[in-house]
Amino acid sequence: MLLFIKCIVIYGHLDWLDVIGGRGTQMAEDLMTSHELADYLKVDLRTVYRYIKQGQIPKVKVGGRWRFRRSDIEAWLRGDMQVEPLAASSGKHILVVDDNPGTVAVLTDILQEAGYNVQVAQNGEEALTMLREIFFDLLIVDLNLPKIGGLALISRAHELYGREVKCIIVTGYASKESAIEAVNLGVQRFLEKPFSASQLLATVKSTLDE
Repeated sequence: MLLFIKCIVIYGHLDWLDVIGGRGTQMAEDLMTSHELADYLKVDLRTVYRYIKQGQIPKVKVGGRWRFRRSDIEAWLRGDMQVEPLAASSGKHILVVDDNPGTVAVLTDILQEAGYNVQVAQNGEEALTMLREIFFDLLIVDLNLPKIGGLALISRAHELYGREVKCIIVTGYASKESAIEAVNLGVQRFLEKPFSASQLLATVKSTLDE
């Protein structure tokens, strides 16, 4: 019964015969993440993101994230499937990475009120998992993160997307060495705590406009 309910929620159109017959499991296995799709198409994640953003590729939304059905992709590659363009996004996509709930709440509230699309990761490892599936226009990263540090995370993000993804480091302090390393990694801005809403928004705007 639990399997039946789960399949109905995710796929909507499956009936109980499909689930009993194993079709639900087959369709779950048929879905690919953005990272898996990039491997399947032999392109980088930036290309997959461009396909998604421009509405050029068939996709389904599962748990708030885009997934790609292998059979649909094969039909699309053969030219047998037409895709409707996505509606224009209401704002840039920003990933906030910080393990301090208070800082996360402040950043998220200010940015969302300004019209940005914001997602949150509590540590570098969680952020890296998200980055493998989603392209973000901007990362706002705490320097001292658990599991994967802020600078290491930015380095990994640039391995995935090059310097196309822009970065702001948020910190209460920064050593000369970490500042030099951040500049070498292509970090556009440092934002020192505490900061005001106007400082945050001005820093975000100037970084995205570069």
